[in-house]
Amino acid sequence: MANGITIGGLELTENGYYFEIIQGGLDDIPEYRGEDDVVPEAAGMAAGLWTKHRRILKLHGTVEGSGATQALRRVSYRSRFDALVAKMDVATPIDVVVYGPREGLGAGDTATLADCRPQRIIGPASTGDEIREVTLELVCIGSPPDWLVDIAS
Repeated sequence: MANGITIGGLELTENGYYFEIIQGGLDDIPEYRGEDDVVPEAAGMAAGLWTKHRRILKLHGTVEGSGATQALRRVSYRSRFDALVAKMDVATPIDVVVYGPREGLGAGDTATLADCRPQRIIGPASTGDEIREVTLELVCIGSPPDWLVDIAS
């Protein structure tokens, strides 16, 4: 069982992956769309209809290789980074799951953000082909784009 954050089932908080949510977490609100209405011959506007549109999710962290030699660390890094890139395929929306105690969840609790479309991996080049610091950007296109929290009994 995972104990941190997963994207598409890939654990991002152990075994060479060390990520945290920096935008779009449980405390953040999604983007809304809509507009307020102009009231003819009146000051101000009347509140219009607004609806949840999407949620921008960003995770920041590192992917690190491991092993006793530089060659082993490079092979491990490449394998891990390739696995991450495979999950960040824009053609396939994925679920992001957070496990307690992260994001203020209790032990055994989970929060799922479904239908996240991967957008990009950004950051500087890897260091010695062994470690790379990156930001993962995803957009939740779920309707509504809300976290579903499951409290353990």
